[in-house]
Amino acid sequence: MSVPTEYLDENHIRNRIKKLSKNHEDEIVAALNNLEKAMIYFAETGVDALRNSGLVRRESSGILAVDQSGCKRKPPCQIRLYFYVTDAPKRCFLLTLGDKRTQQEDNNRCKDLLKKAGLIGKRK
Repeated sequence: MSVPTEYLDENHIRNRIKKLSKNHEDEIVAALNNLEKAMIYFAETGVDALRNSGLVRRESSGILAVDQSGCKRKPPCQIRLYFYVTDAPKRCFLLTLGDKRTQQEDNNRCKDLLKKAGLIGKRK
């Protein structure tokens, strides 16, 4: 079973991938591989099991992230691919991609995208 995946801002993610891939292609590939593993696990289990699986990092407002774990480059750049999942129906919403420098900005952007999509409550 595959999990339907949607971009909440596809152009933004494409631009981030393009920018980061200039120097960190290996890290992006590793993050995408980790997302695939997380989605396979999510399809078989659910949101709660995924959150507690160790496959993802838990961010605020139910946002999840996978990182560059498994990247062969040493030392790798710390990359995060942010996403949000729902159980009923099972869906994955890709939010953004960033590095340690943009982490706070990325978290705020994710929350704003989810609010606009009606997936989480209004930001206080």
